[in-house]
Amino acid sequence: MGKQVMARDPFTYLHYPDTPPSSPTLLTESQPASSASSMCSTEDTLVIKATKHSILDFFNCVTTKQAPIDKDMYVYRKLAHEELLDMAKKYIPSISDLCTSGKLSDWLTKDGRFGRTSYTRVAGVRTRCRALWVMKNEYQDNALQIVFNHRSYQQTVRSSTNWITIGYARKSKSNEPFKTRVALLQKMVKNLHVKSLCEKVFVSPVCTADSPLLKRDLVLTATAVDAVNELRHNDGDFQDLIMFAKATNLSIRLVVLDYAGLSSNPADLREFTKYEKRHVHSKSSRSNKS
Repeated sequence: MGKQVMARDPFTYLHYPDTPPSSPTLLTESQPASSASSMCSTEDTLVIKATKHSILDFFNCVTTKQAPIDKDMYVYRKLAHEELLDMAKKYIPSISDLCTSGKLSDWLTKDGRFGRTSYTRVAGVRTRCRALWVMKNEYQDNALQIVFNHRSYQQTVRSSTNWITIGYARKSKSNEPFKTRVALLQKMVKNLHVKSLCEKVFVSPVCTADSPLLKRDLVLTATAVDAVNELRHNDGDFQDLIMFAKATNLSIRLVVLDYAGLSSNPADLREFTKYEKRHVHSKSSRSNKS
């Protein structure tokens, strides 16, 4: 993956090792080399489930509106709505069932990371296009495997020792009914347990993405308290997560199910990380003394 892509969101693009290859087939004298090569299986093309978030993640991975650092991996193009839709179909075959080319363009514009459209003459016809740097085809597979790496992630979790995987989910303030909020949070909790293999899951039922992490959920509203009590298979709010991190002697793998990430405030995120590191160092020092 290009450095430009990873630099935009270093907390998302974490590389996990690929699935180990199967044992090689040994050639025998009676088995010609050509037949052995025909037996070798190749990995299937990555297929991404069509959701609005996965589509935006796809384009964020393989395109950028800013000139990339590694320009040799990209091509500058002006793409019509239909061309953008066709680009995604290779990896998201069912994208047309979810959105039209016009709807896709609307999502990209509102997201803010992909610039705006402008009129350009294509074959003499005035066409609305979006100017983007597009990753060359030969680099896209590897880049997308790193981002959409669910299988290798699960294998890494299952093979890890002295680690615990915990999950965190957050819902912003909104006017949706209480039952809807709880149902959405419950689905997130389930996904963290089942898909991300989290042993513990913590939630912030009513919380903005930029709220200070160390003070997050310090004072819960009545709605937040009721939501936590309604949820099944959760281990408390963000303050409970902080206390757990202080108490455990295991290394923590934190999975965040939130489009904005753990926080939309990078400075606060760095401060929170420093705070946790200080406590980890303090715990290890006490353990060594004992």
